[in-house]
Amino acid sequence: MQAYLHSFYRSAWLWLASVIACLGLALPAHAVNQDDLLPPEQAFAAQVNRSGDQLQLTLEVAPGYYLYRDRISISTTPADLAGKPTLPAAQEKNDPYFGKQQIYHGKQLITIPLAAGAPADFQLNVKLQAAPKPASATRLTPTS
Repeated sequence: MQAYLHSFYRSAWLWLASVIACLGLALPAHAVNQDDLLPPEQAFAAQVNRSGDQLQLTLEVAPGYYLYRDRISISTTPADLAGKPTLPAAQEKNDPYFGKQQIYHGKQLITIPLAAGAPADFQLNVKLQAAPKPASATRLTPTS
């Protein structure tokens, strides 16, 4: 279980760092003070539970942050142990730089089917892209 979370936090940190770097270049008026950012394990808490032939990945997105739905990638080591994840409904955000995006806030549950005969011990790799909310208000529209 610890290997799952280690891989998740490593990936979360890399994505958050890349987003911060892009925001620093693209949005000087909305520059993010890196001292104000939470460490990845606090900004994106994760818990993985196995129930028979599936995993339940719970992501808790801290207030002031959001995840991009289309930038979530899940794999395993060894490969091909996980099927296509079931992602929850997201909210639509009209981003001035990226256009319409589906995003997540708060607690999210992702169900991941496992291949028949998947071993008890393997590594779950979760990659995601996230961003801190800008200081200005953002209008969100629920989608299905």
